[in-house]
Amino acid sequence: MAVTASIGVSLAIRKLLSKRAAGAVGSRLILFNAITATAAASSGGFVNNLCMRMVELEKGIELQDPDTGENLGKSKLCAKSAVMQTASSRILLALPISIPAMMLVGLERFGAVPRNKHLALALQITLIAL
Repeated sequence: MAVTASIGVSLAIRKLLSKRAAGAVGSRLILFNAITATAAASSGGFVNNLCMRMVELEKGIELQDPDTGENLGKSKLCAKSAVMQTASSRILLALPISIPAMMLVGLERFGAVPRNKHLALALQITLIAL
Protein backbone atom coordinates (compact mmCIF):
# COMPACT_ATOMS: atom_id res chain seq x y z
CA MET A 1 0.00 0.00 0.00
CA ALA A 2 2.78 2.44 0.92
CA VAL A 3 4.75 1.60 -2.21
CA THR A 4 1.65 2.20 -4.32
CA ALA A 5 1.15 5.60 -2.67
CA SER A 6 4.79 6.52 -3.15
CA ILE A 7 4.87 5.55 -6.81
CA GLY A 8 1.48 7.17 -7.43
CA VAL A 9 2.60 10.48 -5.94
CA SER A 10 5.86 10.37 -7.88
CA LEU A 11 4.11 9.69 -11.19
CA ALA A 12 1.48 12.35 -10.50
CA ILE A 13 4.13 15.01 -9.78
CA ARG A 14 6.06 14.06 -12.88
CA LYS A 15 2.89 14.24 -14.98
CA LEU A 16 1.79 17.58 -13.50
CA LEU A 17 5.22 19.18 -13.90
CA SER A 18 6.25 17.45 -17.14
CA LYS A 19 6.20 20.66 -19.21
CA ARG A 20 8.35 22.55 -16.70
CA ALA A 21 10.73 19.64 -16.24
CA ALA A 22 11.17 18.97 -19.96
CA GLY A 23 13.81 21.68 -20.35
CA ALA A 24 15.35 21.25 -16.92
CA VAL A 25 19.07 20.61 -16.81
CA GLY A 26 21.72 20.74 -14.11
CA SER A 27 20.57 21.90 -10.72
CA ARG A 28 16.98 22.46 -11.82
CA LEU A 29 16.72 18.83 -12.86
CA ILE A 30 18.31 17.75 -9.59
CA LEU A 31 15.84 19.93 -7.68
CA PHE A 32 12.91 18.51 -9.63
CA ASN A 33 14.06 14.96 -8.86
CA ALA A 34 14.63 15.84 -5.20
CA ILE A 35 11.15 17.33 -4.82
CA THR A 36 9.64 14.26 -6.47
CA ALA A 37 11.65 11.92 -4.22
CA THR A 38 10.75 13.90 -1.10
CA ALA A 39 7.04 13.81 -1.88
CA ALA A 40 7.18 10.11 -2.73
CA ALA A 41 9.09 9.21 0.45
CA SER A 42 6.77 11.36 2.56
CA SER A 43 3.61 9.80 1.19
CA GLY A 44 5.04 6.29 1.47
CA GLY A 45 6.04 6.82 5.09
CA PHE A 46 2.68 8.38 5.94
CA VAL A 47 0.65 5.55 4.39
CA ASN A 48 2.95 2.87 5.82
CA ASN A 49 2.45 4.24 9.32
CA LEU A 50 -1.32 4.33 8.90
CA CYS A 51 -1.38 0.75 7.63
CA MET A 52 0.88 -0.55 10.38
CA ARG A 53 -1.20 1.14 13.09
CA MET A 54 -4.64 0.20 11.77
CA VAL A 55 -5.31 -2.05 14.78
CA GLU A 56 -4.75 0.86 17.18
CA LEU A 57 -7.07 3.03 15.11
CA GLU A 58 -9.82 0.40 15.15
CA LYS A 59 -9.53 -0.79 18.77
CA GLY A 60 -8.00 2.22 20.52
CA ILE A 61 -4.97 2.42 22.79
CA GLU A 62 -4.65 1.78 26.50
CA LEU A 63 -4.60 4.87 28.68
CA GLN A 64 -2.75 4.85 31.98
CA ASP A 65 -2.63 7.18 34.93
CA PRO A 66 0.88 8.70 34.79
CA ASP A 67 1.24 8.67 38.57
CA THR A 68 -0.07 5.23 39.49
CA GLY A 69 0.25 3.36 36.21
CA GLU A 70 -3.34 2.19 36.61
CA ASN A 71 -5.17 1.36 33.37
CA LEU A 72 -7.97 3.83 32.69
CA GLY A 73 -9.39 2.14 29.60
CA LYS A 74 -9.04 2.39 25.85
CA SER A 75 -9.46 5.44 23.65
CA LYS A 76 -9.94 5.52 19.89
CA LEU A 77 -9.64 9.30 19.88
CA CYS A 78 -6.21 9.20 21.55
CA ALA A 79 -5.16 6.43 19.17
CA LYS A 80 -6.17 8.51 16.17
CA SER A 81 -4.27 11.51 17.50
CA ALA A 82 -1.14 9.47 18.25
CA VAL A 83 -1.15 7.67 14.90
CA MET A 84 -1.72 10.89 12.93
CA GLN A 85 1.10 12.65 14.80
CA THR A 86 3.47 9.78 14.07
CA ALA A 87 2.37 9.51 10.43
CA SER A 88 2.77 13.27 9.99
CA SER A 89 6.28 13.10 11.38
CA ARG A 90 7.19 10.85 8.43
CA ILE A 91 6.64 13.85 6.18
CA LEU A 92 9.16 15.92 8.14
CA LEU A 93 11.66 13.06 8.21
CA ALA A 94 11.74 13.00 4.39
CA LEU A 95 12.42 16.73 3.95
CA PRO A 96 16.24 16.55 4.24
CA ILE A 97 16.29 14.71 0.90
CA SER A 98 15.75 18.00 -0.92
CA ILE A 99 18.22 20.19 1.02
CA PRO A 100 21.30 19.52 -1.18
CA ALA A 101 19.29 20.28 -4.32
CA MET A 102 18.06 23.57 -2.85
CA MET A 103 21.64 24.47 -1.93
CA LEU A 104 22.77 23.81 -5.49
CA VAL A 105 20.03 26.00 -6.97
CA GLY A 106 20.97 28.75 -4.51
CA LEU A 107 24.62 28.54 -5.48
CA GLU A 108 23.69 28.79 -9.16
CA ARG A 109 21.51 31.84 -8.56
CA PHE A 110 24.36 33.62 -6.77
CA GLY A 111 26.82 32.65 -9.49
CA ALA A 112 28.90 30.56 -7.12
CA VAL A 113 28.98 27.43 -9.30
CA PRO A 114 32.33 27.01 -11.09
CA ARG A 115 32.30 27.51 -14.87
CA ASN A 116 34.61 24.54 -15.34
CA LYS A 117 32.40 21.51 -16.12
CA HIS A 118 34.51 19.14 -14.05
CA LEU A 119 34.49 21.38 -10.98
CA ALA A 120 30.76 22.00 -11.36
CA LEU A 121 30.17 18.24 -11.56
CA ALA A 122 32.34 17.70 -8.48
CA LEU A 123 30.27 20.31 -6.61
CA GLN A 124 27.01 18.65 -7.65
CA ILE A 125 28.21 15.21 -6.58
CA THR A 126 29.48 16.58 -3.26
CA LEU A 127 26.17 18.27 -2.48
CA ILE A 128 24.15 15.22 -3.46
CA ALA A 129 26.36 12.94 -1.39
CA LEU A 130 25.69 15.00 1.74
